[in-house]
Amino acid sequence: MKKRRIPSYYILRMQILPLILFILLTFPVLINLFSSNLLELIENGTIPVEIVSKIIEYQEEDIERDLEMVFNDDSQSVNDATSFFIYVQASIFLIFIIFNYPFGYYLRKKRKHQKRSPRLERYCKLFICHTPIINSALFFIGLFIVQINQIKYFSTDIVVNPSVAALFQQLFVLSLVSSVLTAVFLYSWQKYRVQMIYMEHFFTKESLKKRRGRLSFSNMKSRLFISAVMTTFLPIVVLVFYIFLNISTISIKSINDSNATLLLGDFLEILKIFELKEGFFKWLASPEAAEISNVYYIDISGFIRLAWGFINGITVTLIYILFYLKWTNSSITRPINEIVKEMQNMTRGKPSRYALVRTKDEIGKLGEGFNLMVDGLKEREKIKSLFGQYLTREISDEILKGNVNLGGELYEATILFADIRNFTAISENMNPREVVDFLNSYLSDMIDVIIANNGIIDKFMGDGILAVFGVPVSTTDHAERGINAALAMTERLEMKNKERRRAGQFPIKIGIGVHSGPVVGGNLGNDSKLEYTVIGDTVNVASRIENLTKRYKSPLIISGPTYDKLSRELKKKINMKAIANVELKGRTNRLTLYNMLMP
Repeated sequence: MKKRRIPSYYILRMQILPLILFILLTFPVLINLFSSNLLELIENGTIPVEIVSKIIEYQEEDIERDLEMVFNDDSQSVNDATSFFIYVQASIFLIFIIFNYPFGYYLRKKRKHQKRSPRLERYCKLFICHTPIINSALFFIGLFIVQINQIKYFSTDIVVNPSVAALFQQLFVLSLVSSVLTAVFLYSWQKYRVQMIYMEHFFTKESLKKRRGRLSFSNMKSRLFISAVMTTFLPIVVLVFYIFLNISTISIKSINDSNATLLLGDFLEILKIFELKEGFFKWLASPEAAEISNVYYIDISGFIRLAWGFINGITVTLIYILFYLKWTNSSITRPINEIVKEMQNMTRGKPSRYALVRTKDEIGKLGEGFNLMVDGLKEREKIKSLFGQYLTREISDEILKGNVNLGGELYEATILFADIRNFTAISENMNPREVVDFLNSYLSDMIDVIIANNGIIDKFMGDGILAVFGVPVSTTDHAERGINAALAMTERLEMKNKERRRAGQFPIKIGIGVHSGPVVGGNLGNDSKLEYTVIGDTVNVASRIENLTKRYKSPLIISGPTYDKLSRELKKKINMKAIANVELKGRTNRLTLYNMLMP
């Protein structure tokens, strides 16, 4: 994976951009509200006609003085609300800076390759994943406190002018909705940056192999649902909102022939064609129609405000949606592409590497599963390189759990040597392909028997097999497992010889030697070639016992130490006979040998 440049942490940008979005969401609506209620403000005397004239003529100094006179009774309330807004936002901004500064400081020191203090490391690792919810909550709380403060200005006891009180009410609803949308925007933006940009610079790749923290509702289903809502319903809500904002009303009694043309348009012409116009106006004058007090329509000025507000609202909404979709799309496609890239590297024979688990949803679960697969492959490759592929599940699990010391340890074990009689003479009458097929057919049966008795194949030596019982996982019944394996090998060979005789092939004869004692099991070699094996006098003795099967013309010989470790039940189950007490080459103590035959 290409190493990425260490990014910057934008603290001021996280405050300024959401604030700009908040203004874009509220300012056009405020202008629309003001213009749609301008007639009412003029009629009730809140805004004198003279001030409107001066606004049109743009007499700036006179406008400021006259506006102060108009809102003189409520100027203190407006000043208090403004001061409170500034105080709260300044406090939230200070808390925001204090909370986020360590993250920017950490990344700056990392870019300069400077040492970071352990305290700074702990703080950043503890809080960086929580910055989306904390930062968006701080931003929302700052605005929400101001909005709660506005509620007291709804009362005419505090605000004398009812139009000003109504303005506070409308501003409260508007700012509350805008605050929620802006906080969601900030949360999505910061979450995207944390997961896709920052996380890998605060945590090690090893720690990002798994999903961090507790699982949350942030799954693919909820994210796609929110995306669908944002892209489908938000523009519709904006349109409907502006439509209701600019609807005008007219008393049904006020509809006459002159204004009916404007209100009804082509519908009035249809009434004329079907000679229903006169009946329609009679209905308007009837008591039934009187129950409908008002009808709704959009006039020319309302249409202009609607078009202007709709364009502004949709523009802001599209900006909002495009950013949100970008973050959602990237949070899905980027982790998947990283996993696909690592999978492609694996298929090309490159070393298996972990994918960064950035999210806690199904994509994160996929990355976590991929990393578990990589771990499994690495462990299996390690085991295969040390032991070959011939291990039981129990032994493999113990190795994977770290319960086996692969560096070298003393074991009490049982060694089994098996060899095909007269293999050299047999192979002389075969071509190389036939020799390989012959050995594979024989070894396949023997391997299954050994593994079934929890033995491991230490190595193949041409036609010979060296199997070990009690290594690398220590057991107390290793001698019995070795004997059971040896007996099963002779039984399996007898079955195989029956098949060979029926096929007109010669039978196979083998010799098996079994001995128990201390061995050292561990890794031998270097990084280029490493192999797990057992060494010690016990291995040499087992090899010499296997050679003695030729002298005593027996398919299976075991040593006295192995016989002594067998249980009474197993001794009774099979016939055992001491056939010799020999002195092996290189040993001072004589060794009793037993010939074990099935009845």
